Amino acid sequence: MRIGVLRGRENSFPDAVIAKVNSMDKGVAAEFVQLGGTKLNDPVPYRVILDRMSHEVPYYSVYLKMAALQGTYVINNIFWRCADDKFFGYCAAEKLGIKEPKTVVLPNRAYVEDVNDESLRNLWPADFEMYLSFVGLPCIMKPAFGGGWKDVNKIHNLEEMLFHYNTSGQKTMMLQELITWDAFIRVPTIGRRHARAIRYDPAPLGRGGYNQDYDALPRGMRDKAEELSLRFNQALGYDMNALEFAFKDGKYYGIDLTNYTPDLDYRSLKDAHFPWAVEKMAEFAVEKALWGALSGLISALLVFPIAAVVPATPVHLHVSWPILLTLVPLACVMCGAFGLMFGTRVEPRSVPAMFGIVLLPLTFLGAVYYSWATLGPVQWLKVVVLVNPLVYMSEGFRSALTTAPHMTLWAIYPVMIGFTALFMWLGVTGFRKRVLS
Repeated sequence: MRIGVLRGRENSFPDAVIAKVNSMDKGVAAEFVQLGGTKLNDPVPYRVILDRMSHEVPYYSVYLKMAALQGTYVINNIFWRCADDKFFGYCAAEKLGIKEPKTVVLPNRAYVEDVNDESLRNLWPADFEMYLSFVGLPCIMKPAFGGGWKDVNKIHNLEEMLFHYNTSGQKTMMLQELITWDAFIRVPTIGRRHARAIRYDPAPLGRGGYNQDYDALPRGMRDKAEELSLRFNQALGYDMNALEFAFKDGKYYGIDLTNYTPDLDYRSLKDAHFPWAVEKMAEFAVEKALWGALSGLISALLVFPIAAVVPATPVHLHVSWPILLTLVPLACVMCGAFGLMFGTRVEPRSVPAMFGIVLLPLTFLGAVYYSWATLGPVQWLKVVVLVNPLVYMSEGFRSALTTAPHMTLWAIYPVMIGFTALFMWLGVTGFRKRVLS
């Protein structure tokens, strides 16, 4: 079982992650990915790929999409990276309750060769003075796509803004309110559950730096920044990120929240923080590699024995409208209540795992592909599956749509109503706890 690493110019972090994985003795080996052209659906030998370079090498991005199609877990999600931009990140953050500076995204200054005036008939002239008035001066001008402080400038007046806009080429630029922060915080995150809020001194051209004292931030400030970072990552699906917050008058402003390939180099993190990043990434990559194999094994152990003993029979449609018209609303409410319970009782980071552990067995043991009566030869299984609400729903639809043998309606309706009440109670109480906490 292998983990592949795609790297660029950096050395310390990829080298250290590979060494750490190979020292863990978990039956998982890590190595650098070697590519040189890819055939259609070439087998991908890696269960996990840590991507540190596809944002600058388009061929890598194409390869990773194919790898994901084959079941390889890519860190970060390659499809999300292709769709992401910083302006969207700010919009999403506001929806998640994270305060954002006033921000405006501007039309492009230049376009590819084939774009002409007719291509831009939906575009009106931008009122730059109005936008500067909206965000306030001085402000920050920066790209909606990018990182590493490239093309980030402080704007003091309209002339400066026009100068940088006119030299921006095909980049999509933004104007953003300047927050004169009391503390600046950067939060490297790994695996949507590990975060490390660090006091940071922002500066371009690599002159910024992480404070080597983890306790330089007050504990409460650190915990809040980490909580906001994990909230954002869990909502958007980032497995690695580095989020930046400007702390001002007790408020946390999201300044840069979408770093698909965050700087985790030793020269930046140094001794105080680099080992943490390496350890958490190695553990997360190994966990994903092992879990992929384990979930497949669990599914096989559940499905193949059942498939061997459950006969397949043809289905002929025969609609009983009174049953169908009463069962459909009840099934919808029961499933909705189950979803509410599932969403409020399960930690967000555990939801993907629950699909393999809970929902897949519920489906295969829910009389969806066979009738409950056909489980007679396996009497113990016929009894055990009665705790599965899908059994009653499937048997109800079997009664409504076929002439096949089915469970009595005197059992189906009361049990479905009971499950609905139970799920609704658990879901509503779970929702209240989430909101109040």
